[in-house]
Amino acid sequence: MIDYRSEDVTEVVLGLTEGRGADLVVDPVGSTLVAPLGGLRPEGRVVFFGNAGRTTLELDLWPALQAN
Repeated sequence: MIDYRSEDVTEVVLGLTEGRGADLVVDPVGSTLVAPLGGLRPEGRVVFFGNAGRTTLELDLWPALQAN
């Protein structure tokens, strides 16, 4: 688990995966999805469901789509 409030999610993920990025990002909250996309490996998967954060999500998925 990574506490997005006190840690840089992308930095931690890339450190844990030796720079490769995560194979899978699962986000049931919604408002926290932006940060993990930076640590997603090319051809990685994102599972986004729910909106437990109850916020409006403005997300640019183009960088993730470019990495397949």
